[in-house]
Amino acid sequence: MTDETDQLDCLHPVNEVLAGAEEMIQSVRSETVNVCILRLGGIYGPGRDIPGMLLSAAGSTIQRNGQNVPCWVHLDDIVRGVNFAFEHNLNEIYNLVNDTQYTGQELTDRLCERAGLPTAKWLSVDTTDRVLNARVSNAKLKRLGFTLTQPCMVG
Repeated sequence: MTDETDQLDCLHPVNEVLAGAEEMIQSVRSETVNVCILRLGGIYGPGRDIPGMLLSAAGSTIQRNGQNVPCWVHLDDIVRGVNFAFEHNLNEIYNLVNDTQYTGQELTDRLCERAGLPTAKWLSVDTTDRVLNARVSNAKLKRLGFTLTQPCMVG
């Protein structure tokens, strides 16, 4: 399980930019300036219907690696997380992701089964774009009392 203390994966240029941005933001931290960084999962919610997109693949083949574990967070929980960080004057790095720890295949299978649709077949092929594959812990933020309104995309 990956938490906030693990070294960032900077093999992809996007991850490298995000890590650089974190460093830059943290450099303004001082005795009078708190800096809270919320590391987000993939965003879903209004306008970003990831479950619907996955359901649209029912019965077809997905040209990606279904064994990768993506992490997600609902837009409502992001808004709540920002408010929580502000209200509690947080001054560290926190993973803001939901509790889902399914592989892409497991997530799609559960959504399809719940909707009564045939499952999709995922290939075990990593693409050349960014590979998102990590079981990410949100325990640090939850220990402070933060609760998710959408703890799982499949609910």
